[in-house]
Amino acid sequence: MPPSSLSGGGGGSLRTSSRTSRQLLLVLVLVMSFAASLYHHALPPSPPPPPPPPPPPPPLTELEKQVMAEEQDVVEMLRREKREARAAALAKKQRKATAKAALQTRLDELALQAVKSNEATCEGWRATIGWCTPPDTASENVVQRFLPTVNDHGAADGIVTKLNGTHEVIQALVRPAGPRRESHASNVILTPDGDLLLTFFAGTEGKSGCAVYLTRLRRDAKDKALRWDTPRKISSSGGWSAQNPVLALLPRPDVGSVRREPSVLLLHTRQRDSQGQGTSEVVSMLSTDGGATFTMPRMLFRERGAMIRNPLLPPEEPGGEWLMPMYYTPTGQGFVSDQWSSLKRSRKPESSWPLRNASKLSSHGTGLVQPSVVRMPFSSGPGKPAVLRAYFRDRSAAHIHTSMSTNGGFSWSSPEAMDIPNNNKAVFAAALPSGRVALLFNNLMGQSRGKRLTIALSEDGGKTFPIRWDVQNGVYNGGFEFSYPSLAADPHLDCDGAGRANAKDSALHISYTYSKPGQRGWRYAIRYLCVRESFLLGLPRRKASTTAETESTAAETE
Repeated sequence: MPPSSLSGGGGGSLRTSSRTSRQLLLVLVLVMSFAASLYHHALPPSPPPPPPPPPPPPPLTELEKQVMAEEQDVVEMLRREKREARAAALAKKQRKATAKAALQTRLDELALQAVKSNEATCEGWRATIGWCTPPDTASENVVQRFLPTVNDHGAADGIVTKLNGTHEVIQALVRPAGPRRESHASNVILTPDGDLLLTFFAGTEGKSGCAVYLTRLRRDAKDKALRWDTPRKISSSGGWSAQNPVLALLPRPDVGSVRREPSVLLLHTRQRDSQGQGTSEVVSMLSTDGGATFTMPRMLFRERGAMIRNPLLPPEEPGGEWLMPMYYTPTGQGFVSDQWSSLKRSRKPESSWPLRNASKLSSHGTGLVQPSVVRMPFSSGPGKPAVLRAYFRDRSAAHIHTSMSTNGGFSWSSPEAMDIPNNNKAVFAAALPSGRVALLFNNLMGQSRGKRLTIALSEDGGKTFPIRWDVQNGVYNGGFEFSYPSLAADPHLDCDGAGRANAKDSALHISYTYSKPGQRGWRYAIRYLCVRESFLLGLPRRKASTTAETESTAAETE
């Protein structure tokens, strides 16, 4: 082979190999560059450099040091004052507890003295009512165990139970369901079928939302227990406070051979929200189905400060005049100088009470209000008008006052103070079928809570009340208020609705505002009690003057 061909072929091969090597080197550089880029991105970012340390604080000046020291002193002083205030409050609480215990001891001593002064020894009670527990000096409540006083508390479920320690008294507590509200100013009546209707107001007195409630006492079909229905709201008006309800039965004429039950008339006052009794008006509601339903409230009359509290007096004869005892507080209950009482008349009690048909019971400024008027039993006859007697609440908190009318209520004698105390709380009087007169009142003097509720019987036409029994006595056991009583007498059925009563020994159904101890116990519920008239007649007779003196001492000690 010629040399030229050899050299020519070898040169081309070398050039090709060199070019390939450069290409491979370039690819290798690119790959390494890409790998380095990937590696660089995969590495975490390097932390920023730390900030330079802060410069040291400048040294405090003498003024700043002084300010800091004063601030520390102020903090320490506030802590010390707080500790001292805490210690003072604890000491005050301890002093109050000590004073309360001392007062309790003193009241127990006074109560025992009262018992002994009235010859009410334990042997006497055992002989009259068949039970008594001797007093014990270590007892928390000597009087409760020594006197036959109702003090047991039950649940506000409306269930009627026998009172512990007696065979003569039954009781129940009634209050609306739901959140706590005041329950006050009850009124109870007996229906022709033997049931009891009870009405009262609940809410905050004088405020919007205060409403009238109604409940009925029934015998349960299953367990045969007597039970009050859950109270239901029957009257409430926005912007008004509904208060002081009273019930009455209006006879209805029969239709052919069909006998119609009486209508139930409910009257109550209502006043503007937070504007006082000067804005009061009297409204009426009527039920023709025994109290199951009522008409809407209808305004009877609007007279400045017109108030009612105690029941109407039915006419002596069909078609006669109804009588409404009432009182006026035109500038509010705290202004006694312009308060007075009157007696209205009407032949249509559900719709009309003319102002002209009224007689004055007490004059302006006497402070004698909330009259309870009774027609004396057996006092009237053919051509002889009935004798009426009124009993007044005393704003001066001294005595119950009484006034009498011998011409059917057209004119009245000047009210006179009785020897029965009054602490500016409502009184309730009722003429019983036996001819006696019952009086319910707070047996205390002075402006105080109604802590002692007493029922008394009169056998001389309502002049004196020597037979007295404490329905509830909270003066000595820390009770709060037992007040605004009401009473209905049943001459046919016993308290439990099973036995028989009679005209000389009626079952006395009592209701009143009940408070239990504690800040939230005021006007907690309406309490219902029933006691036979004969039970009260079996108690020792008390001298009115001696009792008044003793009760006055207890009231002043409070």
